[in-house]
Amino acid sequence: MWRKPYLVSGLHVLLVCDGNDWCEDPTVTLTASSRLRTRLVNVMSVWKVIVSALALLLCSVTAHDELSVGELIERANVNVRRDADEPDLVEGDIAVPKDTERNADPCTSNGCMWPKSTDGKVYVPYVILNHYSSNELQVIQRGLDSFASFSCIRFVRRSNQRDYISIESRNGCYSYVGRRGYGQTVSLARSGCVYHKTVQHELLHALGFNHEQTRSDRDTYIRVGWENIQSGMEHNFNKIATLNQGTVYDYNSVMQYHRTAFSKNGQPTMIPIPNPNVSFGQATQMSQNDITRLNRLYKCSHYRMLDVSKARKNCPRAQRSCLEDTPAPPPIPPNPESTLPHLHSYRADLKNLQAGILKDGDQKKDRELSFTARSAALDAS
Repeated sequence: MWRKPYLVSGLHVLLVCDGNDWCEDPTVTLTASSRLRTRLVNVMSVWKVIVSALALLLCSVTAHDELSVGELIERANVNVRRDADEPDLVEGDIAVPKDTERNADPCTSNGCMWPKSTDGKVYVPYVILNHYSSNELQVIQRGLDSFASFSCIRFVRRSNQRDYISIESRNGCYSYVGRRGYGQTVSLARSGCVYHKTVQHELLHALGFNHEQTRSDRDTYIRVGWENIQSGMEHNFNKIATLNQGTVYDYNSVMQYHRTAFSKNGQPTMIPIPNPNVSFGQATQMSQNDITRLNRLYKCSHYRMLDVSKARKNCPRAQRSCLEDTPAPPPIPPNPESTLPHLHSYRADLKNLQAGILKDGDQKKDRELSFTARSAALDAS
């Protein structure tokens, strides 16, 4: 029995009979049946192309998520032609005015810090120019809001404040270091910069932080492979007289560039010391040290613990690197013997007891009892 075609999801589907061949119907010509089959094949081919394109897009997004922040910035900034009104860049993504010596530290004093309010918070006004899609805006907003989870920094929408940051999709990823006065650009180009890690990286620049590999004590922790650096890019590895906020060098800092940054031959430009094989420059978000330094620089004394629910919201997978100064376990009570001034006299007694051989058994017993009594008194104190 012949069954007419019916519509499913916008596609004409021809039902078949119980047999393996198309049903014959005197009212349907062979030409019409072939035309319908051809249309169905064409539609399926289009769907295959669409699915393949979506798969490639998904792979591309996944690959970008796996890149380090330094690799993302380097890719976004390589061979980019900047507009006349854009600043010069040093170290890959640090903006400096065109009349500034490019080797100079653009943030050398507390004058570049954002001011602290009387309520103990640091409010940083911002605007986001209408360059982004809704998904991109969500990524940027999550990066801005993440700072409130573990510090006294609050990025707030600008009303009429004089000094503010202007987040724009310019040519590449870059930011000035510290507060510059009036509106200052934080560029997050749509083509390669709108990721959580790059948002945090550029905002840390705006808050006054330089790259990890330019720390004043850098040479103790990494060796620069000058022989592998691209010609003319050596200045990107100049050291700066950084304060470091009493923290150690952090291979996992979101401000640490990757192993082959500015390499001319694919060989490492930075080699960890003493273990050259240690992983570094692969951060996907701010590390424990990044957050500690931020809180110390801005004296965020009330942000020693992190609301874990906010961490899960603002930090992917609520990794430990999102936590700032997590409470240390209760200290082990000190050994009384290590704090009392007359400790050495008791140790001397013990040594004499063990080394001395007393002929008189009663005298030996008296000495042992005396030592036991004195030890008990010590424990009681």
